[in-house]
Amino acid sequence: MFATTVSRRASFGRILVLGVLLGLVSVSLGGCASGPGSEMPQAAPAQQALETTQYSLSERPTRAELMAYARDHHPRVQAAKARLQGAEAQVTQAGAWMDPELSLEQSLSDSRGQGIALRQDIPVFGRRQLSIDQALAQRDAARESVRQEQVEVQGAVWRAYNELTYLQANQQVVAEQLLLVEQSVAVARALYETGSTGQADFLRAQNARDQLNTESVQLQRLLRSAYARLATAAGVPVGMIDEVRTEEQTVELPPLSVLEEYLNQAPLARAYAAQLKAAETGEQLAGRAGLPRVMVGAEYMRGGMDSGDTRLMLGLSLPIWRNSYQAQRDASAALTASVQADWEVWQLEQSADLAVAYYRWEQAQDNLALYRSILQPRAEQAFASTLQTYRTGQGTFADLIAAQNELLTIRLAAWRAQTDLVDAYAAVQQLLGFIDWASVTGESQ
Repeated sequence: MFATTVSRRASFGRILVLGVLLGLVSVSLGGCASGPGSEMPQAAPAQQALETTQYSLSERPTRAELMAYARDHHPRVQAAKARLQGAEAQVTQAGAWMDPELSLEQSLSDSRGQGIALRQDIPVFGRRQLSIDQALAQRDAARESVRQEQVEVQGAVWRAYNELTYLQANQQVVAEQLLLVEQSVAVARALYETGSTGQADFLRAQNARDQLNTESVQLQRLLRSAYARLATAAGVPVGMIDEVRTEEQTVELPPLSVLEEYLNQAPLARAYAAQLKAAETGEQLAGRAGLPRVMVGAEYMRGGMDSGDTRLMLGLSLPIWRNSYQAQRDASAALTASVQADWEVWQLEQSADLAVAYYRWEQAQDNLALYRSILQPRAEQAFASTLQTYRTGQGTFADLIAAQNELLTIRLAAWRAQTDLVDAYAAVQQLLGFIDWASVTGESQ
């Protein structure tokens, strides 16, 4: 610390006023996040970060309504928004100046020996702006994390809804199959009563009916658990959703090469980019940690005979502990390398997951076309023909049961293929952040 002395006569009161004014200026600079020449954004108010509006679901919500509710109100999303609010506050804190120091002195040997000093640490070497840039990058990462949480909960709702509709379709297929089995039971009874067939065929028909009735009861229980999973995915209490309104689900996708172009626009990709920027900025900041800190100030000392001196001070810190600064730089460089590697791993995994999901989508399309357009019509025709043959006494009951089981299996497989198709589409959408492909196609045209 060195000082330049200006010797002149002045009253202690006037210097005190000067010191107070200088202190007010320093406090005003330190109290706000912005300073001369800096571009300091203001943090968003808390009420913009945390959603507190209550949202009521309709009695029979659609998938889109449930996804919208989860996106805005799910506790996971609210937690991410709270973290965003904290990151926005860090931006203001990063740009704040250090508090000025005010000290008073009193000589023990001379009651008239008094002094007052005011010192202010001045941010130099661009460290303050780097701190702001780092906080801004961390805020951007937190904002993208909010969007990623919204994507995650929407994907969970879609999967739970899709499984629920699959169980509902199974229930409908089983109910329709029961009607066919009832026809078989009626035919077997009529043939048994006329002596055209034995009692065994009639008993087997009753067994087939009872098995389907049991399966229908089990499906009803599974539906209750599916509604519970859907409520949990949407972020509402179990029991709040007991019925949904089905809607047509669009599952068209562009080629895989087009999808891959959107991977780096996903929220998690943008979050990694922001985290990497924050780490690189932190590395630059660590590189300037070994530079001296600068402090300026003013001091007034009054001695005997009402004489006094006013001194202007310029202080520099002595960064002599180099090992500590080197360790800080090494830690920052390691953090940057870690974030970069994590991002590269994520890109590899996302590319693989996207390819797998797209293959599942293509496979489900092929299976659905096979079952709905080819196998199911043939099985329906085969069952009708077998039933007619059995009625005339030319066929066996074993053939009739086999035809019924084949039709049931194919119809359930068709619905499984439909469910797999929607699941694969939802997986692709979740990987990319839920893109409206219709609008994308319109823009490209």
